[in-house]
Formats: sequence, structure tokens, C-alpha cells
Amino acid sequence: MTRRLVCALAVASVLVSACSSGASFSTSTDAGETTTTPPASTAAPPAIAPAIPVDPDLVPEGDPDLLAALVLFPGELPAPYDGLPFDPVESGYSPAGGSLSSALDPGDEADDIIRFGEVAEFSTAYGDPNVVGVAFNAAQFATPEGGAAYLEDWVSDLSSSAEAPSDVRFVLEGFHSEVLAGLGDQAIRVGYTGRFLLSDGSSSTRPGGAVAVRKGVLVLWVWGNGARAEQILDDFTDLAAVRVAAVADGTLPPRDYASLGLTDPPTLALDSFAFTYEYGVEADEGRFVVRIVGEFEGPDRTSCRTTIAVAGLSPMETYLIAAGTRVWLGDQTGYQELLLRDPTALSALRSCPGHPIHWESTKLHRLVVGDGEQVVVSGVDALRSDLSRDHAAMMAAGFLEAEIDEFARYELTVAADGGWPIQLDVERTVTVEAALRMYGLPVDDLQFPDAPAVAYERLALSRINDPSIRVTLPLLAG
Repeated sequence: MTRRLVCALAVASVLVSACSSGASFSTSTDAGETTTTPPASTAAPPAIAPAIPVDPDLVPEGDPDLLAALVLFPGELPAPYDGLPFDPVESGYSPAGGSLSSALDPGDEADDIIRFGEVAEFSTAYGDPNVVGVAFNAAQFATPEGGAAYLEDWVSDLSSSAEAPSDVRFVLEGFHSEVLAGLGDQAIRVGYTGRFLLSDGSSSTRPGGAVAVRKGVLVLWVWGNGARAEQILDDFTDLAAVRVAAVADGTLPPRDYASLGLTDPPTLALDSFAFTYEYGVEADEGRFVVRIVGEFEGPDRTSCRTTIAVAGLSPMETYLIAAGTRVWLGDQTGYQELLLRDPTALSALRSCPGHPIHWESTKLHRLVVGDGEQVVVSGVDALRSDLSRDHAAMMAAGFLEAEIDEFARYELTVAADGGWPIQLDVERTVTVEAALRMYGLPVDDLQFPDAPAVAYERLALSRINDPSIRVTLPLLAG
């Protein structure tokens, strides 16, 4: 399963239900839980009690410049790691909730962000994690108590995952942890071997581990991956402790995070915008299309209206409004506030270009458009390039070498000033079975699994920095 095209499907189980109810893409499977919005009369699940007392009024705005001072930038890694290449795809700033796309258990992590008052994160990564990989992840919390409780919960979650894996695609083996005395206010070291399930059914293993050091409300993780993982942690533990202490006491001041040279997603680069996002599959056996339109109002509000059309069935429509980590889903009957951890909420946010989770899932803003065609889109000077024959760019987008020839086009358009994505047009020719697998749909009992199919994805931003855009929160939610 690849990062692009797959990550956005907010309605997979709706389509499963449709398919098993007589749509042209016929399968024989139980429907499972759906991602449609519960009726307004359905009682919301009980809120999880906070692990510590975090007053919402005390939660500050994320400070990317502060967090940028914690992580190591290119040119700062000591020997023998100074030759490792910088990985821009896995680096950058993420407001609270943005990193849920890469969490082992997104639902549990969503709870933790709220319970422990996590504010924001910043990461930098170097090398190849399968060979020698070093990564730094900094986090800011609303209170020191929240940061301390988060670290304890982090170790507990990893230990539980090793004992009872929730996802067979990645399993921790041989997990161990220890408290490190005399470093910051709190320091913990963990180690493990990760086992990855590959697309061909085989698996590979990779040693890994991390050291986390906290000082006040700031936490810095150093991650080591590959055969030298333990040595990496030995080499960077003291450096991490010194770094956190220096930033916490002001000895090392904040620095301009933009100096790292990474492109911000539109949700950080722009004050507001509207968007149209569409993706789906077309084949002789049938078709489905998901169309999402909405608006973003900075710094953290978005609305999305999703229309799902499956061949032979009436279209379905759902609505989403989000403000930071608060989420409301609705239909024609009204809105209901859901916990961020709710699978329905998380799936909907991944498909909504007005929310950071979407951009952290797709990493679209990390793809580089160099000498592209000069165009004007929505009044913005832009560069457009077809990356489908640029193997390096496609592999950076998360595709395997063998998949690249499947693309008829992968046109990405970015703003000439700022580099943030403004348009995407993708078309890929695969089999029906492969198309359904891409979107996490069942493939058992397909009538013609090898029949050709076209998977496509289109995104367009408009009304750039329009001051009239307003996202109104539901008055009766919750």
C-alpha cells in the first residue's frame, strides 16, 4: 500500500457496504463499521477523562521556531553521521494532531494529544532507516505534568503494542525500556526490533530505538534505526539532554524554522482558501468517486462536504467541521461532535485538505517541482510539472520502482512563491483488484480481478487568502 492515493479514502467501509449490497464491484464480505455520520439523535461516546488537569485556556499556540531550536538541522550532525542525507519528506513542523497519520494507534494517540495537552511537534530525519537512520522529534506541551505523563504513556503504549500488536503490518519484537537518571527532568530509553509486512506477503526486520529527554514542557526524542541503532542512541543521548536544557532555559534561543528550506502545507502557508478534491476508480465492472469541497480559515478551522457516488446507488453526502482537535460530523439531520480518536473523525480528516492531518498523510507539500511550466492558477503564479517519469520524485512520493510505470500522469502544480501545492492531477492504470487494494477495500470473490481500471486523484485550491471565508462552528454540537 502506497502513501499517495491510499491515504485519503475516508469512506472505505461505506464502499465496502455498497459493494456487498450489489454494486458492480461485487464482493462477499461483512460490512464492518461504517464511516457515515451517526444520526444526530445517537448519543456521543463518553469523553475520556483527562489524565492530568490541563486548562484549555493554558494551552498555547504552537511555536515552530522554538521547536526548531531543539532538533538538529543539516550541518549540525557530528561525525560519523554528518554525511547522512537529509530527508525532507519526513521532516518539518506539525501542529497538534497533524502527526496522527504516522501513529501506531491513531485513536489512542488522538486521546493522548488531548489528555496530556500536546501543542505541536517538529521533526528532522537523516539517512536510510533500513541501513543507518537518525531522526529527531521535538514536542511542546501545555504543562510539565502533561509532558511527563505523555512519556510514561508512550512507553506503556509501546510495551502493550509489543505484547499484543494491533496491526500485523508492523510489529514490535524484543521491546525493552529503561529510565535514564540525571538527564533533564525525565529521560527514557527504549529499544526493539520492528517487523514489517511487505506487499508480497513476506516480512523484513529492522532494529530500532529511541531516547526521550524532557525539560519542563519540552521533549526531544532521538530515534536510531538500522544495524547501528544502539550505537546511535549511545552517541546522541548526552547531546539530546544538553540541547533540551539549553532551549528550555533560553541559552539556545528559538530559530527561524523556515531556514530549513521546507515547504509549508497550505494550512500553514495561507490565511484561507477553498478547495475541491476528487478521487475514485473507473472500470468496466463499475466505478466510484468521492468528491470533497470545502473551505479553510486560518489558523485551524475547516469545513468539508463529501459526496460519495457508487455505480448503481444513490449518492451519499456527509459534512465535516473541524477547529483544531475538535471535530463535528453531520448529515442532513444535523451535526454531532465526535472525539478526535473516533475512526470516523480520523478518516474524514485525512481526506479533508483543510486539515493538517491530510497534508501529513499525503506529504504532497514535500514533493519538489523544479523547472516546471509557468502557469497561473486561481490568480497565483505557479509551476506545473508531470512527475510520472521522474523516478526519484515518485519514489519520494512513496511509490515503489515497479509501480511508477503505471502512471499516465502525476501533474503537480505549486505556487512559484512558497512552493505550496495548489493543484494535483493523477491518473494511474492498474487492475480492478489492485485498485480496490489501494483503497483498503476487500477483493475476495471479484468477478474479474485482472480487468483494467483507472485510479485517479484531482485537487484544486481557489480563493487564496480570501478574507470573506468564514467557517462557522455548529451551534448545537455535542
